[in-house]
Amino acid sequence: MKDLVHNVITHLENGPGEIALTYDDGPNEPYTPQLLDIFARHGAKGTFFVVGKYVRHHPEIVRRIAEEGHAIGNHSYTHRNLSMLSAADVRLELEGCSQAIADATGSACHLFRPPFGLLSETSLRVACDLDLQTFCWSVATGDFEMPAPEIIVERASRQIELNEKGEIVLLHDGGHAAFGMNRSATVAATEQLIQKYHDKSFVALQLIQKSFAARA
Repeated sequence: MKDLVHNVITHLENGPGEIALTYDDGPNEPYTPQLLDIFARHGAKGTFFVVGKYVRHHPEIVRRIAEEGHAIGNHSYTHRNLSMLSAADVRLELEGCSQAIADATGSACHLFRPPFGLLSETSLRVACDLDLQTFCWSVATGDFEMPAPEIIVERASRQIELNEKGEIVLLHDGGHAAFGMNRSATVAATEQLIQKYHDKSFVALQLIQKSFAARA
């Protein structure tokens, strides 16, 4: 477990000049398309960790994410707590989501974020076996609680400004409990964050190959 956890990515490698805005639990109408509109206006990129069953519901949104140059990650098929599942059940969750992404985009997925951020040796090893690199985060905003946009921005800013690394910010464009979760506050906060940190680059997550070293 120790070697596997060392391969979980929580920061960007290129330092404090970059920020990765990442979104879990989508795709979600109309909020994921609204986020894509914001990124397009500002020339920024993001990362979307999608739930497979929602990808099946709205494959056209996931296609747009890919076509506009954002990163797509596996967030399991049904958003179960993978740390409590057998290896066989974890594999079903991850393979199901990866297949849904491939069907929507025509491309393989190689990024993974565990639902609820909960890790186990079994789930990490299955992810490695499926060529999925595990990403968590360094900045949590609590936007799933649906506070005002200004609160989301304040929480993110407080953490970003305390650190000297490239931050991975956790946000949500959907909700694991049901499709259609209201994420209007997250959409507004995203625009505010991009405007506030206009001197930084907002980038999509990329594979860091060394993270597969502990596959054996």
